[in-house]
Amino acid sequence: MSAPSRSKLTATLTAIAILGGLALPLGAAIAASGVSAPPAKSAAALAPSAALAPSAALAPSAAPLAPGAVMPPGHPEIPMPPSGAMPPGHGETAGLARPVPDEVMVDPSAPPGSIDIRIVNAAEEPLAGAPIVLAIMRNTVAEGESSSRETATTDAQGHVRFEGRAFGSGVSYRVTTSRGEAAFASEPFALRDKGGVRVLLHAYEPTTDLAQAAWVIEAFIVLDVKQDTIRVSHLLRTLNIGRTAFVARGMRIPLPEGVRAFSQEDSMDGAKLLEKDGALELFGTFPPGQMEITYAFTVPLASADSQSLRIGVPPRVVQTTMRSSAGPNMTLTVAGFPPAERGRRRDGQKVLETTLRGDFSRGLQGMLGDVSAKELQVTLTGLPRMGYAPWLAAALATLLVLAGLMSLAKGPDGAANLELCDELEEARESLLLELVRLERARVTGEVGPKSYQRLHAAMLDSLARIVSRLESVRARSLRVPAASA
Repeated sequence: MSAPSRSKLTATLTAIAILGGLALPLGAAIAASGVSAPPAKSAAALAPSAALAPSAALAPSAAPLAPGAVMPPGHPEIPMPPSGAMPPGHGETAGLARPVPDEVMVDPSAPPGSIDIRIVNAAEEPLAGAPIVLAIMRNTVAEGESSSRETATTDAQGHVRFEGRAFGSGVSYRVTTSRGEAAFASEPFALRDKGGVRVLLHAYEPTTDLAQAAWVIEAFIVLDVKQDTIRVSHLLRTLNIGRTAFVARGMRIPLPEGVRAFSQEDSMDGAKLLEKDGALELFGTFPPGQMEITYAFTVPLASADSQSLRIGVPPRVVQTTMRSSAGPNMTLTVAGFPPAERGRRRDGQKVLETTLRGDFSRGLQGMLGDVSAKELQVTLTGLPRMGYAPWLAAALATLLVLAGLMSLAKGPDGAANLELCDELEEARESLLLELVRLERARVTGEVGPKSYQRLHAAMLDSLARIVSRLESVRARSLRVPAASA
Protein backbone atom coordinates (compact mmCIF):
# COMPACT_ATOMS: atom_id res chain seq x y z
CA MET A 1 0.00 0.00 0.00
CA SER A 2 1.39 3.41 -0.92
CA ALA A 3 2.09 6.03 1.75
CA PRO A 4 -0.85 8.28 0.71
CA SER A 5 -3.20 5.28 0.75
CA ARG A 6 -1.98 4.23 4.19
CA SER A 7 -2.45 7.79 5.45
CA LYS A 8 -5.98 7.98 4.09
CA LEU A 9 -6.94 4.59 5.55
CA THR A 10 -5.48 5.51 8.95
CA ALA A 11 -7.43 8.77 9.00
CA THR A 12 -10.60 6.93 8.02
CA LEU A 13 -10.30 4.29 10.73
CA THR A 14 -9.38 6.93 13.33
CA ALA A 15 -12.52 8.91 12.56
CA ILE A 16 -14.57 5.72 12.70
CA ALA A 17 -13.17 4.88 16.13
CA ILE A 18 -14.01 8.37 17.39
CA LEU A 19 -17.55 8.27 16.04
CA GLY A 20 -18.36 5.05 17.92
CA GLY A 21 -19.75 1.59 17.40
CA LEU A 22 -22.22 2.45 14.65
CA ALA A 23 -19.44 3.30 12.23
CA LEU A 24 -17.55 0.04 12.65
CA PRO A 25 -19.57 -2.04 10.16
CA LEU A 26 -19.12 0.77 7.67
CA GLY A 27 -15.37 1.07 8.09
CA ALA A 28 -14.41 -1.42 5.42
CA ALA A 29 -17.01 0.01 3.06
CA ILE A 30 -15.67 3.52 3.44
CA ALA A 31 -12.08 2.35 3.03
CA ALA A 32 -13.00 0.31 -0.05
CA SER A 33 -14.83 3.21 -1.64
CA GLY A 34 -11.82 5.51 -1.20
CA VAL A 35 -13.90 8.20 0.48
CA SER A 36 -12.27 10.24 3.22
CA ALA A 37 -13.66 10.12 6.72
CA PRO A 38 -16.26 12.58 8.03
CA PRO A 39 -15.27 15.12 10.63
CA ALA A 40 -15.33 13.91 14.20
CA LYS A 41 -16.50 16.04 17.09
CA SER A 42 -14.06 16.82 19.84
CA ALA A 43 -14.13 14.72 22.98
CA ALA A 44 -15.92 17.48 24.86
CA ALA A 45 -18.54 17.77 22.15
CA LEU A 46 -19.12 14.02 22.07
CA ALA A 47 -19.69 13.79 25.82
CA PRO A 48 -23.48 14.09 26.29
CA SER A 49 -24.74 16.57 28.81
CA ALA A 50 -26.87 15.42 31.73
CA ALA A 51 -29.98 16.69 30.00
CA LEU A 52 -29.23 14.81 26.79
CA ALA A 53 -27.82 11.55 28.15
CA PRO A 54 -30.09 8.63 27.23
CA SER A 55 -31.61 6.65 30.06
CA ALA A 56 -30.01 3.45 31.27
CA ALA A 57 -32.89 1.54 29.70
CA LEU A 58 -31.98 2.93 26.29
CA ALA A 59 -28.21 3.10 26.26
CA PRO A 60 -26.84 -0.28 25.24
CA SER A 61 -23.42 0.45 26.73
CA ALA A 62 -24.93 1.68 29.99
CA ALA A 63 -26.84 -1.54 30.61
CA PRO A 64 -25.11 -4.56 29.05
CA LEU A 65 -25.95 -8.13 29.88
CA ALA A 66 -24.11 -9.66 32.81
CA PRO A 67 -21.01 -11.84 32.33
CA GLY A 68 -21.92 -15.29 31.12
CA ALA A 69 -25.14 -14.13 29.48
CA VAL A 70 -25.47 -14.20 25.71
CA MET A 71 -25.00 -10.86 24.03
CA PRO A 72 -25.59 -10.24 20.34
CA PRO A 73 -22.29 -10.18 18.43
CA GLY A 74 -20.35 -6.94 18.27
CA HIS A 75 -19.89 -4.72 15.26
CA PRO A 76 -17.53 -6.65 12.96
CA GLU A 77 -15.89 -5.03 9.99
CA ILE A 78 -17.46 -6.66 6.97
CA PRO A 79 -15.36 -6.55 3.79
CA MET A 80 -16.96 -4.58 0.99
CA PRO A 81 -16.37 -4.92 -2.72
CA PRO A 82 -14.68 -1.94 -4.42
CA SER A 83 -17.98 -1.35 -6.23
CA GLY A 84 -19.44 0.22 -3.08
CA ALA A 85 -19.46 3.88 -4.07
CA MET A 86 -20.72 6.95 -2.31
CA PRO A 87 -23.68 8.93 -3.66
CA PRO A 88 -22.85 11.75 -6.05
CA GLY A 89 -21.33 14.80 -4.43
CA HIS A 90 -19.49 12.86 -1.72
CA GLY A 91 -16.13 12.39 -3.34
CA GLU A 92 -12.83 13.05 -1.62
CA THR A 93 -11.90 16.70 -1.23
CA ALA A 94 -8.62 17.32 -3.02
CA GLY A 95 -5.66 17.27 -0.68
CA LEU A 96 -7.84 16.77 2.42
CA ALA A 97 -7.75 13.48 4.31
CA ARG A 98 -9.79 14.54 7.31
CA PRO A 99 -11.66 17.81 7.89
CA VAL A 100 -11.04 19.74 11.09
CA PRO A 101 -13.84 19.31 13.65
CA ASP A 102 -15.83 22.22 15.04
CA GLU A 103 -14.10 23.84 17.98
CA VAL A 104 -14.83 26.10 20.92
CA MET A 105 -11.62 27.00 22.71
CA VAL A 106 -10.34 29.60 25.14
CA ASP A 107 -7.78 32.03 23.71
CA PRO A 108 -5.70 33.58 26.53
CA SER A 109 -4.30 36.14 24.07
CA ALA A 110 -7.79 37.53 23.32
CA PRO A 111 -9.39 40.07 25.66
CA PRO A 112 -11.95 38.71 28.16
CA GLY A 113 -15.52 39.10 26.93
CA SER A 114 -14.57 38.61 23.26
CA ILE A 115 -15.96 35.93 20.93
CA ASP A 116 -14.04 35.39 17.70
CA ILE A 117 -16.05 33.35 15.15
CA ARG A 118 -14.87 31.77 11.90
CA ILE A 119 -17.24 30.00 9.47
CA VAL A 120 -15.75 27.59 6.90
CA ASN A 121 -16.98 24.96 4.45
CA ALA A 122 -16.00 21.27 4.22
CA ALA A 123 -12.71 22.21 2.52
CA GLU A 124 -11.83 24.64 5.35
CA GLU A 125 -12.41 27.60 3.01
CA PRO A 126 -13.92 30.73 4.59
CA LEU A 127 -17.59 31.47 3.90
CA ALA A 128 -18.18 35.17 3.33
CA GLY A 129 -21.56 36.69 4.10
CA ALA A 130 -22.63 33.83 6.36
CA PRO A 131 -25.43 34.87 8.76
CA ILE A 132 -24.46 34.63 12.42
CA VAL A 133 -26.77 34.43 15.43
CA LEU A 134 -25.23 34.71 18.89
CA ALA A 135 -27.70 33.28 21.43
CA ILE A 136 -27.24 34.54 24.99
CA MET A 137 -28.74 32.56 27.90
CA ARG A 138 -28.81 34.04 31.40
CA ASN A 139 -29.69 32.24 34.60
CA THR A 140 -29.21 34.22 37.79
CA VAL A 141 -30.83 34.15 41.22
CA ALA A 142 -31.81 37.80 40.99
CA GLU A 143 -33.27 37.80 37.46
CA GLY A 144 -34.11 34.13 36.84
CA GLU A 145 -33.86 32.69 33.32
CA SER A 146 -33.82 34.92 30.25
CA SER A 147 -32.45 34.82 26.72
CA SER A 148 -31.57 37.23 23.94
CA ARG A 149 -29.81 37.15 20.59
CA GLU A 150 -27.53 39.26 18.47
CA THR A 151 -26.93 38.95 14.72
CA ALA A 152 -24.00 39.63 12.43
CA THR A 153 -22.55 38.62 9.04
CA THR A 154 -19.10 37.22 8.32
CA ASP A 155 -16.58 39.23 6.29
CA ALA A 156 -14.63 38.04 3.24
CA GLN A 157 -12.48 35.84 5.49
CA GLY A 158 -15.52 34.17 7.03
CA HIS A 159 -14.84 36.03 10.26
CA VAL A 160 -16.88 38.03 12.77
CA ARG A 161 -16.07 39.23 16.28
CA PHE A 162 -18.18 40.17 19.29
CA GLU A 163 -16.58 42.12 22.13
CA GLY A 164 -17.44 43.32 25.60
CA ARG A 165 -19.77 40.43 26.38
CA ALA A 166 -20.54 39.42 29.96
CA PHE A 167 -18.67 36.49 31.45
CA GLY A 168 -19.23 34.31 34.47
CA SER A 169 -21.17 31.17 35.43
CA GLY A 170 -24.59 32.79 35.03
CA VAL A 171 -24.23 33.53 31.29
CA SER A 172 -23.70 31.12 28.39
CA TYR A 173 -23.52 31.56 24.62
CA ARG A 174 -24.09 29.57 21.46
CA VAL A 175 -23.19 30.42 17.86
CA THR A 176 -25.45 29.34 14.98
CA THR A 177 -25.29 29.87 11.24
CA SER A 178 -27.25 28.66 8.25
CA ARG A 179 -26.60 27.62 4.70
CA GLY A 180 -29.61 27.13 2.51
CA GLU A 181 -32.12 25.09 4.53
CA ALA A 182 -29.47 23.74 6.88
CA ALA A 183 -28.67 25.14 10.33
CA PHE A 184 -25.38 24.61 12.17
CA ALA A 185 -24.60 25.35 15.81
CA SER A 186 -21.64 25.28 18.16
CA GLU A 187 -21.63 23.72 21.58
CA PRO A 188 -22.84 26.09 24.33
CA PHE A 189 -19.98 27.85 26.11
CA ALA A 190 -19.28 30.40 28.81
CA LEU A 191 -16.77 33.25 28.91
CA ARG A 192 -14.13 33.57 31.61
CA ASP A 193 -11.86 36.33 32.79
CA LYS A 194 -8.77 34.41 31.58
CA GLY A 195 -9.27 35.41 27.94
CA GLY A 196 -11.66 35.33 25.01
CA VAL A 197 -13.17 32.40 23.09
CA ARG A 198 -12.53 31.32 19.50
CA VAL A 199 -15.24 29.41 17.65
CA LEU A 200 -14.64 27.42 14.48
CA LEU A 201 -17.93 26.31 12.89
CA HIS A 202 -18.43 24.37 9.65
CA ALA A 203 -21.37 25.11 7.35
CA TYR A 204 -21.71 22.21 4.92
CA GLU A 205 -23.44 22.14 1.57
CA PRO A 206 -27.00 20.99 2.36
CA THR A 207 -29.20 18.43 0.65
CA THR A 208 -32.82 17.53 1.31
CA ASP A 209 -32.65 14.48 -0.96
CA LEU A 210 -31.97 11.39 1.14
CA ALA A 211 -30.74 9.55 -1.95
CA GLN A 212 -27.87 12.07 -2.15
CA ALA A 213 -26.97 11.85 1.56
CA ALA A 214 -24.51 9.37 3.12
CA TRP A 215 -26.64 9.20 6.26
CA VAL A 216 -27.31 6.01 8.24
CA ILE A 217 -28.96 5.13 11.55
CA GLU A 218 -28.61 2.64 14.38
CA ALA A 219 -31.93 2.04 16.19
CA PHE A 220 -32.24 0.80 19.76
CA ILE A 221 -35.82 0.07 20.93
CA VAL A 222 -36.90 -0.93 24.44
CA LEU A 223 -40.32 -2.42 25.27
CA ASP A 224 -41.22 -1.98 28.94
CA VAL A 225 -44.39 -3.85 29.96
CA LYS A 226 -46.32 -1.89 32.59
CA GLN A 227 -49.54 -2.66 34.45
CA ASP A 228 -51.86 -1.69 31.59
CA THR A 229 -49.53 -0.26 28.92
CA ILE A 230 -46.38 -1.03 26.96
CA ARG A 231 -43.88 1.84 26.93
CA VAL A 232 -41.88 1.92 23.69
CA SER A 233 -38.62 3.90 23.98
CA HIS A 234 -36.44 4.70 20.96
CA LEU A 235 -32.82 5.78 20.71
CA LEU A 236 -31.79 6.68 17.15
CA ARG A 237 -28.04 7.17 16.73
CA THR A 238 -27.46 8.82 13.35
CA LEU A 239 -24.15 8.98 11.48
CA ASN A 240 -23.44 11.15 8.44
CA ILE A 241 -20.38 9.71 6.68
CA GLY A 242 -20.49 12.13 3.75
CA ARG A 243 -19.42 15.68 2.98
CA THR A 244 -22.86 17.29 2.86
CA ALA A 245 -25.43 17.99 5.56
CA PHE A 246 -28.70 16.09 5.28
CA VAL A 247 -31.78 18.23 6.03
CA ALA A 248 -34.85 16.24 7.11
CA ARG A 249 -38.11 17.96 6.21
CA GLY A 250 -40.97 15.89 7.59
CA MET A 251 -39.44 12.42 7.20
CA ARG A 252 -42.27 10.11 8.32
CA ILE A 253 -41.87 7.33 10.89
CA PRO A 254 -44.99 5.13 11.25
CA LEU A 255 -46.60 4.79 14.68
CA PRO A 256 -48.52 1.75 15.95
CA GLU A 257 -52.25 1.96 16.55
CA GLY A 258 -53.47 3.30 19.89
CA VAL A 259 -50.39 5.43 20.59
CA ARG A 260 -50.58 7.89 23.44
CA ALA A 261 -48.30 9.90 25.72
CA PHE A 262 -45.68 10.68 23.05
CA SER A 263 -42.61 12.46 24.43
CA GLN A 264 -39.19 13.49 23.13
CA GLU A 265 -36.02 14.49 24.95
CA ASP A 266 -34.84 17.96 24.04
CA SER A 267 -31.95 17.88 21.59
CA MET A 268 -29.27 20.55 21.52
CA ASP A 269 -28.67 19.58 17.90
CA GLY A 270 -32.11 20.86 16.89
CA ALA A 271 -33.67 17.60 15.64
CA LYS A 272 -37.43 17.61 16.27
CA LEU A 273 -40.22 15.04 15.97
CA LEU A 274 -43.84 16.05 15.48
CA GLU A 275 -46.80 13.68 15.81
CA LYS A 276 -49.16 13.96 12.85
CA ASP A 277 -51.77 11.67 11.23
CA GLY A 278 -50.64 8.44 12.87
CA ALA A 279 -46.93 9.00 12.26
CA LEU A 280 -43.95 11.01 13.48
CA GLU A 281 -42.35 13.60 11.23
CA LEU A 282 -38.63 14.27 11.65
CA PHE A 283 -37.17 17.73 11.07
CA GLY A 284 -33.59 18.91 11.50
CA THR A 285 -30.08 19.23 10.08
CA PHE A 286 -27.66 16.30 10.27
CA PRO A 287 -24.11 17.45 9.43
CA PRO A 288 -21.19 15.03 9.04
CA GLY A 289 -20.71 13.23 12.31
CA GLN A 290 -22.96 11.63 14.91
CA MET A 291 -26.21 12.74 16.56
CA GLU A 292 -28.77 11.09 18.87
CA ILE A 293 -32.56 11.32 19.00
CA THR A 294 -34.52 9.90 21.93
CA TYR A 295 -38.31 9.59 22.13
CA ALA A 296 -40.99 7.35 23.64
CA PHE A 297 -44.70 6.58 23.58
CA THR A 298 -47.12 4.06 25.12
CA VAL A 299 -49.67 1.65 23.67
CA PRO A 300 -52.46 -0.12 25.60
CA LEU A 301 -51.62 -3.57 26.95
CA ALA A 302 -53.97 -6.24 25.61
CA SER A 303 -55.93 -8.38 28.06
CA ALA A 304 -54.64 -11.54 26.34
CA ASP A 305 -51.30 -13.16 27.16
CA SER A 306 -49.83 -12.17 23.78
CA GLN A 307 -49.75 -8.96 21.77
CA SER A 308 -48.43 -7.89 18.37
CA LEU A 309 -47.17 -4.40 17.51
CA ARG A 310 -46.04 -2.75 14.30
CA ILE A 311 -43.23 -0.39 15.29
CA GLY A 312 -41.96 2.08 12.71
CA VAL A 313 -38.33 2.96 12.13
CA PRO A 314 -36.96 5.63 9.76
CA PRO A 315 -35.14 4.91 6.49
CA ARG A 316 -31.45 3.94 6.38
CA VAL A 317 -31.45 1.90 9.59
CA VAL A 318 -28.38 -0.35 9.20
CA GLN A 319 -28.69 -1.97 12.62
CA THR A 320 -31.67 -2.46 14.93
CA THR A 321 -31.62 -3.82 18.48
CA MET A 322 -34.94 -4.73 20.11
CA ARG A 323 -35.01 -5.29 23.86
CA SER A 324 -37.94 -6.08 26.17
CA SER A 325 -38.42 -6.76 29.82
CA ALA A 326 -38.61 -10.50 30.40
CA GLY A 327 -41.21 -12.17 32.59
CA PRO A 328 -40.85 -15.86 33.50
CA ASN A 329 -42.75 -17.10 30.43
CA MET A 330 -42.31 -14.15 28.08
CA THR A 331 -40.95 -14.44 24.55
CA LEU A 332 -39.97 -11.70 22.09
CA THR A 333 -40.22 -12.29 18.35
CA VAL A 334 -39.40 -9.73 15.65
CA ALA A 335 -40.11 -10.80 12.08
CA GLY A 336 -36.85 -11.32 10.18
CA PHE A 337 -34.68 -10.98 13.31
CA PRO A 338 -32.62 -13.73 14.99
CA PRO A 339 -34.24 -15.43 18.01
CA ALA A 340 -34.19 -13.22 21.08
CA GLU A 341 -31.67 -14.15 23.77
CA ARG A 342 -32.28 -13.99 27.52
CA GLY A 343 -29.92 -12.15 29.81
CA ARG A 344 -29.61 -9.64 32.64
CA ARG A 345 -28.64 -6.02 32.77
CA ARG A 346 -26.20 -4.69 35.33
CA ASP A 347 -29.09 -3.67 37.56
CA GLY A 348 -30.26 -7.30 37.59
CA GLN A 349 -33.32 -6.82 35.40
CA LYS A 350 -34.07 -9.78 33.14
CA VAL A 351 -34.33 -8.85 29.46
CA LEU A 352 -34.91 -10.36 26.03
CA GLU A 353 -32.82 -8.95 23.19
CA THR A 354 -32.30 -9.46 19.47
CA THR A 355 -30.27 -7.53 16.89
CA LEU A 356 -30.53 -7.36 13.11
CA ARG A 357 -27.78 -5.88 10.95
CA GLY A 358 -28.14 -4.64 7.41
CA ASP A 359 -27.07 -6.56 4.35
CA PHE A 360 -23.60 -5.12 3.80
CA SER A 361 -22.94 -7.56 0.98
CA ARG A 362 -24.78 -5.20 -1.35
CA GLY A 363 -21.97 -2.69 -1.02
CA LEU A 364 -22.18 0.86 0.23
CA GLN A 365 -24.16 2.12 -2.75
CA GLY A 366 -26.77 -0.60 -2.33
CA MET A 367 -27.04 0.06 1.39
CA LEU A 368 -27.54 3.79 0.88
CA GLY A 369 -30.11 3.21 -1.84
CA ASP A 370 -32.79 2.34 0.72
CA VAL A 371 -34.79 5.52 1.40
CA SER A 372 -38.12 4.13 2.68
CA ALA A 373 -39.31 3.87 6.27
CA LYS A 374 -39.99 0.43 7.69
CA GLU A 375 -42.38 -1.21 10.15
CA LEU A 376 -41.15 -3.99 12.42
CA GLN A 377 -43.62 -6.76 13.27
CA VAL A 378 -43.08 -7.42 16.99
CA THR A 379 -44.85 -10.11 19.02
CA LEU A 380 -44.73 -10.54 22.79
CA THR A 381 -46.13 -13.71 24.37
CA GLY A 382 -46.43 -14.86 27.96
CA LEU A 383 -47.29 -11.33 29.04
CA PRO A 384 -47.78 -10.96 32.79
CA ARG A 385 -51.43 -10.45 33.49
CA MET A 386 -52.46 -8.27 36.37
CA GLY A 387 -53.67 -10.37 39.26
CA TYR A 388 -57.42 -10.40 39.65
CA ALA A 389 -57.40 -10.00 43.41
CA PRO A 390 -55.75 -6.52 43.64
CA TRP A 391 -58.03 -5.06 40.99
CA LEU A 392 -61.12 -6.63 42.50
CA ALA A 393 -60.16 -5.51 45.99
CA ALA A 394 -59.96 -1.95 44.70
CA ALA A 395 -63.37 -2.33 43.02
CA LEU A 396 -64.93 -3.66 46.23
CA ALA A 397 -63.39 -0.86 48.29
CA THR A 398 -64.84 1.67 45.87
CA LEU A 399 -68.31 0.13 46.10
CA LEU A 400 -68.20 -0.02 49.89
CA VAL A 401 -67.12 3.60 50.12
CA LEU A 402 -69.95 4.53 47.76
CA ALA A 403 -72.45 2.59 49.89
CA GLY A 404 -71.14 4.27 53.04
CA LEU A 405 -71.47 7.72 51.53
CA MET A 406 -75.00 6.95 50.35
CA SER A 407 -76.01 5.79 53.81
CA LEU A 408 -75.43 9.32 55.08
CA ALA A 409 -78.25 10.64 52.91
CA LYS A 410 -81.30 9.93 55.11
CA GLY A 411 -83.29 13.04 54.49
CA PRO A 412 -87.01 12.80 53.62
CA ASP A 413 -86.56 14.69 50.36
CA GLY A 414 -88.19 12.69 47.57
CA ALA A 415 -85.84 13.89 44.81
CA ALA A 416 -82.79 12.94 46.90
CA ASN A 417 -84.23 9.47 47.49
CA LEU A 418 -84.80 8.95 43.78
CA GLU A 419 -81.22 9.99 43.01
CA LEU A 420 -79.97 7.67 45.75
CA CYS A 421 -81.97 4.79 44.27
CA ASP A 422 -80.33 5.37 40.90
CA GLU A 423 -76.84 5.31 42.43
CA LEU A 424 -77.55 2.13 44.37
CA GLU A 425 -78.96 0.40 41.30
CA GLU A 426 -75.85 1.36 39.33
CA ALA A 427 -73.61 -0.02 42.09
CA ARG A 428 -75.64 -3.25 42.16
CA GLU A 429 -75.31 -3.73 38.39
CA SER A 430 -71.57 -3.08 38.51
CA LEU A 431 -71.11 -5.66 41.25
CA LEU A 432 -73.20 -8.24 39.40
CA LEU A 433 -70.98 -7.73 36.34
CA GLU A 434 -67.88 -8.28 38.48
CA LEU A 435 -69.39 -11.51 39.81
CA VAL A 436 -69.67 -12.74 36.22
CA ARG A 437 -66.03 -11.81 35.58
CA LEU A 438 -65.00 -13.63 38.73
CA GLU A 439 -66.74 -16.80 37.56
CA ARG A 440 -64.97 -16.60 34.21
CA ALA A 441 -61.62 -16.10 35.97
CA ARG A 442 -62.30 -19.22 38.08
CA VAL A 443 -63.07 -21.29 34.99
CA THR A 444 -59.91 -20.17 33.15
CA GLY A 445 -57.75 -20.68 36.23
CA GLU A 446 -56.88 -17.00 36.53
CA VAL A 447 -58.16 -17.11 40.11
CA GLY A 448 -57.37 -20.06 42.35
CA PRO A 449 -59.96 -21.87 44.53
CA LYS A 450 -59.04 -20.14 47.79
CA SER A 451 -58.95 -16.68 46.22
CA TYR A 452 -62.25 -17.41 44.48
CA GLN A 453 -63.99 -18.38 47.76
CA ARG A 454 -62.70 -15.33 49.59
CA LEU A 455 -63.57 -12.89 46.78
CA HIS A 456 -66.93 -14.50 46.08
CA ALA A 457 -67.95 -14.23 49.74
CA ALA A 458 -66.83 -10.59 49.95
CA MET A 459 -68.73 -9.68 46.78
CA LEU A 460 -71.92 -11.42 47.92
CA ASP A 461 -71.71 -9.59 51.25
CA SER A 462 -71.29 -6.25 49.45
CA LEU A 463 -74.17 -7.08 47.12
CA ALA A 464 -76.42 -7.93 50.08
CA ARG A 465 -75.64 -4.60 51.72
CA ILE A 466 -76.39 -2.67 48.56
CA VAL A 467 -79.69 -4.52 47.96
CA SER A 468 -80.75 -4.01 51.58
CA ARG A 469 -79.98 -0.32 51.39
CA LEU A 470 -81.82 -0.03 48.07
CA GLU A 471 -84.98 -1.63 49.52
CA SER A 472 -84.82 0.70 52.53
CA VAL A 473 -84.52 3.80 50.37
CA ARG A 474 -87.39 2.66 48.13
CA ALA A 475 -89.64 2.08 51.17
CA ARG A 476 -88.85 5.53 52.53
CA SER A 477 -89.58 7.04 49.11
CA LEU A 478 -93.09 5.57 49.26
CA ARG A 479 -93.71 7.09 52.71
CA VAL A 480 -92.56 10.62 51.88
CA PRO A 481 -95.67 11.61 49.79
CA ALA A 482 -98.07 10.29 52.47
CA ALA A 483 -96.29 12.23 55.22
CA SER A 484 -96.39 15.38 53.11
CA ALA A 485 -100.13 14.98 52.51
